[in-house]
This record gives sequence, structure tokens and C-alpha cells, in this order.
Amino acid sequence: MKTVRLRGGLGNQLFGIAFAHSVRHLSGEPVAIDVSGFRHDRYRRAFITGDLAADLGLEIRSHPSVRAALRRLPFPGQIMEGPGPVDLAALGLHGRHFDGYWQDEAYIAESEIIRIRTRAFLDSRSAGAEAHDIVIHHRSYREEAIRSRRRGPSPDYVARATDLIEGRHGRTTDVVVISDDVPGADPFADMAVLLKARALILANSSFSWWAGYCGDASIVTYPRRNGAFHYPEPAQRFVVV
Repeated sequence: MKTVRLRGGLGNQLFGIAFAHSVRHLSGEPVAIDVSGFRHDRYRRAFITGDLAADLGLEIRSHPSVRAALRRLPFPGQIMEGPGPVDLAALGLHGRHFDGYWQDEAYIAESEIIRIRTRAFLDSRSAGAEAHDIVIHHRSYREEAIRSRRRGPSPDYVARATDLIEGRHGRTTDVVVISDDVPGADPFADMAVLLKARALILANSSFSWWAGYCGDASIVTYPRRNGAFHYPEPAQRFVVV
């Protein structure tokens, strides 16, 4: 059996599960996701995507020994944040343990199935969100323990993205901001608003990435790297501003 280590918040968990499903699809072998890391998560994040994992035919395990193995570098099959193998099929053919923390649609096999199942999972967690013309996702990075990594898009990014959207669809005052800087915010409720948006202005964030990947928006803007630490690869349908 192959194992994919799961960690992070909602966005990172969604990618880890999608990646595990890809490994299962490509290898034809059963795949388990290892959630042991959540026992000692420094941000106190919890495993909140179990239903989606089960729906995609993934087993859920919590073995500290697997977590320890995944932290030993290098060994065959280990893939950390950053570029993975050039050949997508290599993910299914080599190695037993994987760490799918980064975001890159090149490593999501059967993307339409993933979009449909993930959207259904997210919709089941929070229903009734209204559709707005523009929804902006602001990530504060306040939870990042390393100060040098608290970097967001360039200061004029939102203005440039708004000009692009209004240039295509006309001016609007129906603009909503979703931010992780709100104490006690519900990630599923926030995600529901992002998913229903007609146009999205995203942050360098895996949470943002999934809203654009699975959402209704006809225009999805995404910021350039600009030195940001956490930078999921833009999906093909995103416009990099």
C-alpha cells in the first residue's frame, strides 16, 4: 500500500487528498492518507476532510512511524513542496510514501472527478451562500511562525485585478472580502462565498487555489510570485496579474 502524508489547513488537505487519489489511479494500488501529523500540528489544525477521502476510496491511517519515515530524506518516492517528477505516471510507479503538500494541477489525475467530488464535499459543509460580483480573498499570514515568510502579493495587485475584471464585465459595487484575519472564522463558510463568486481575486494561498479551481467564477485572478513563500502553481484557468 502507498501512503500520502496529509497536513496543513483546508486547502492543503484538499490537495493532499487529490494527490493521493492520483497515485491510486495511476498505480492501481490502494492508497492511505496518513494523518498522524495533526497530533502535533503547531498551528493546531485538525483533520477536517475525512468524508472526502472516504468518498474517493482512500484509507485513513494515523501511524507515527510513517510520519517519521516521511521526514527522512532522501528516499524513493519522496516529494516535498516544489516541483515533482516531470512524468505524472512516475507518481504511480515509484516509491511507497509521498508528501503531497504543494499545489499543482499537473499532479491531479482525473481532474473533473476531483472538481465534482470536492465541490460536493464543500457544498455539503456550508450551504446558502450568496453570489457576489467580485470576492477578494485576503490572506494575512498572521499564523506563519517565521516572520520572513509573511509575504503577500504586491500592494497594487487588488487594484490591477479589479480593473481587469471590470474591464470585462463592467463596474460594480458588489464586492466582498474574505480574510483569515477574522477571529473564529469558519473556513467552510468562507469557502462557500468564494465558490459562488462571479469573479475572484485570489491570494497566494492553497485555500484560494481551491476556490478558483472548483468555483463558479468566470474570471479568476492570481498574483505573481513576488517573493511569496506559499505559492501554489496557478491553474490553467487562472489569470496571473
